[in-house]
Amino acid sequence: MLLPSRNGNSSNYRYGFNGMEKDDEIKGEGNSVNYKYRMHDPRVGRFFALDPLAKNFSDVSHYNFASNTPVVAIDQDGGFTVWRHYHMTKKALIKAGIKRKTARQIAHFASTYADHPTAGILLYNLGVYGGMRGATTQELDDLLYQDGHGGYDATKESQSDELVASVSIHAMRTYWEEIDEETAIKRSLYGGTFIDKDNCSITIVGAYEVIDSFKGKDIEKLSIQDKKRLGVALHTIQDAVSHKGKRWVDDHEKEAEKMGHENEHPDFDEVVLAKNYYKALKDTEKAIKTITEKNSSNSNNENK
Repeated sequence: MLLPSRNGNSSNYRYGFNGMEKDDEIKGEGNSVNYKYRMHDPRVGRFFALDPLAKNFSDVSHYNFASNTPVVAIDQDGGFTVWRHYHMTKKALIKAGIKRKTARQIAHFASTYADHPTAGILLYNLGVYGGMRGATTQELDDLLYQDGHGGYDATKESQSDELVASVSIHAMRTYWEEIDEETAIKRSLYGGTFIDKDNCSITIVGAYEVIDSFKGKDIEKLSIQDKKRLGVALHTIQDAVSHKGKRWVDDHEKEAEKMGHENEHPDFDEVVLAKNYYKALKDTEKAIKTITEKNSSNSNNENK
């Protein structure tokens, strides 16, 4: 394999900044990279096309990269930054009166842990991707080594387009399933059944079933494992708004095409989380309130 030169501009290497494919025909070698929905100029850190979702974010440049926060966020396809799951989860938890440290932990599990980013993204953004900026080394170690090497074992299939872990966490359908979008959303939120390619039935525990299991418990005192479960559930609730039960086809395009199925991950006009940010935030706040209201009620009864 031919490796890029030190400046990353080898003509023998197809990829450039952020792992995106170069398009040297536009602005010369290494000066333009393809982000699927927009083209990016890494020399100035800007897209040279207007953000189609600009109306939703009037406070930032309509040509910005990663919401003008390239240290704490990445833009995977020119559509939206990857830390929004972290941001809305932390915001909702703090609004509910949860201490900042706990809110940061659960928000981390609702973003980096649930999405299980690729090794390159994770290593580059260790401590900042998913919002762990400002965390101590010990806090990071505690998070990263909970269930074996790396601490992300339970979500290692999160980015597969054919396994239960991916479709349940992200409220989507596999490339070969014949169920409709509403059914896909309902099974992720309220529980249901996933039939794998070997015709084996797998039970999916819905996100709201997880939320209900924490009623009457103090979020601050949850174990790390329970915080992970809560974080993933909140991620699913948010993705139900953004992904809308769409079909995920990343690695099996030919197989899906034979079945008459198209890739719907992501569908820029309908799925992008940024467009539905405020609804997803409200749903997150409501889910957290379900737990904290119960806790508050129990506390008031004990004090009488």
